[in-house]
Amino acid sequence: SRIFLYSPLPGDRLNLLISDVSGTADIAKGTILMVDNNTGELIATTGTPETEVALLLETVTAPAADVLAYCEWTGH
Repeated sequence: SRIFLYSPLPGDRLNLLISDVSGTADIAKGTILMVDNNTGELIATTGTPETEVALLLETVTAPAADVLAYCEWTGH
């Protein structure tokens, strides 16, 4: 059987799913993102994360729900 898999490389630009975190206002361009352990979606870096996988390349204005946003994969 065949499998098709895509694994982003550092520098790849993608539309990634940003999680709507209640109480969050705008998410500014240049924000470093990490994966939320509960949902698998991306959120702005908080605390001391093990990895920070993407850089937001556009401002997300007052997200009312999960939203796709233009990001650059860092892979760190």
